[in-house]
Amino acid sequence: MTESTFVFLVDLERTPEFDFDTLAAQSDSRWVCLGLLSDTARLAGTAPAFARRIAGDARFAVLGWADLPEVLLSRADAFAVILDGALALAPDLLARLRAETEASEAEPGLLLCLPDHRAQETEPPPKRFWDSDLALARDSFGAVKVLRAARLAGWLSAVDLGEAAWPYGVALLEAASLGRERVRVLDDPPYHPLDGREDGERKASELRLARAVLPRFGRHLQLVETGEGERRLLAAPPRWPRVSVIIPTRDQLYYLRRCVDDLLQATDYPALEILIVDNNSEEPETLAYLEKIAAQPKVRVVPARVPFNYPKINNLAVEQAGGEVLLFLNNDISVLEPGWLKEMVSQALRSDVGAVGSLLFYPDGRIQHAGVLLGADGGIAGHIGRLCEDAWIDEGPGRAVQESSAVTAACMAMRRSVFDEIGGFDPNLAVSYNDVDLCLRAWRHGFRVVWTPFARLVHHESVSRGSDDLPENRERALGEYHAMRARWGVFLQRDAHYSAAFSTKLPGYQASNAPPRTN
Repeated sequence: MTESTFVFLVDLERTPEFDFDTLAAQSDSRWVCLGLLSDTARLAGTAPAFARRIAGDARFAVLGWADLPEVLLSRADAFAVILDGALALAPDLLARLRAETEASEAEPGLLLCLPDHRAQETEPPPKRFWDSDLALARDSFGAVKVLRAARLAGWLSAVDLGEAAWPYGVALLEAASLGRERVRVLDDPPYHPLDGREDGERKASELRLARAVLPRFGRHLQLVETGEGERRLLAAPPRWPRVSVIIPTRDQLYYLRRCVDDLLQATDYPALEILIVDNNSEEPETLAYLEKIAAQPKVRVVPARVPFNYPKINNLAVEQAGGEVLLFLNNDISVLEPGWLKEMVSQALRSDVGAVGSLLFYPDGRIQHAGVLLGADGGIAGHIGRLCEDAWIDEGPGRAVQESSAVTAACMAMRRSVFDEIGGFDPNLAVSYNDVDLCLRAWRHGFRVVWTPFARLVHHESVSRGSDDLPENRERALGEYHAMRARWGVFLQRDAHYSAAFSTKLPGYQASNAPPRTN
């Protein structure tokens, strides 16, 4: 493997301005570069810089598209490196690629993603663990795509090479074929785009290619445009199953009444049951309300006469729930848009998805939850985007369905079958981290955890149980902290769904050397 040649490929008709000097200056010289043209006779007029390279460097050659499959198959054990855009390469790019591919010498296939975290100003960068949902919503593979030459030769007949984004289509096909464990993302990759302009033709091409490949990623999925060339992944189930909404409560009638009213009157979902889990309410007004609301055909009141223990209360309610999908909901949630539950349920019904979280706001409009970052601020976990304005989503995770290591159970959807398989909530984590623990156990069982920005709600955080900073809560909170450290310590050291190019300081998505955000 150490002597295998790397075959760099440049579409000269689309990226003639590539900085070929930075390729020639690579510290590792075991490579060739093929400039691709439909008519090689037009080389001098199309890509004069490449023509000059050919004259003085035998590693550069021009090739017609029709000859590419044969050339790739003649170098079947080599790696093809698609240079997808006008780029400047760092001198150690090839050395890093060789180190990565040699580490997987025995593997039958490998796709390397090298997204440039430093240059994408209009889109948030992809994350460390390759995310199929994010890759379908935008080209999160980056501008340097690496795969076996023989495998690329096989995909060329399956992709329209006249498409502006054909390398993206190839990468999607390869990723779908290999599976997520065979796709690697390099943190802080060594290249820099020379042209950061938005390309409408490229966006439209990506959408066409993603739609063509979409069936390989799962059933009942759709991609729709959301404006300005962006696209959104929709899960469209053939039917809407019964959903059991589980709401633990103790008094706090003002919030509970609004939450239930929003479910009954402001939520567009056809098959709903609401389980209000009454954990020792005492106020006469609350008790009267519970007696009255229980007469509603969609509502049941489930007594939980135990000391407050969030996992126990929810586990008890699940035993009495009749829904195919469970929706864990705090009593201090209010609805912003009627379609929020359809969005969460549609994602939860996907066979590889274990849990789904939403975009939560504080009452003043600032973000409360946009996914969970493990190890945030040196602790167990923290909410991404906390206290930022809504517009921050665009520069942070972006408005795309995507994976997260965990999501908050203040509003979390999960299939009943998944909940049963992973054993439900852990009662040993009575108040804190039980949702993070649940999500990590779902991930360990092979399920993905998904966060969607298209389910938007308001969360009046902790109005019921109070803060962990209160003296009476500190001992319990410390015990739960140490329990999580003992159980998941290795996973908390580096969030596998979050790029190492970023600091673990909240609210997230800041370069490691950036000053802390103050808003």
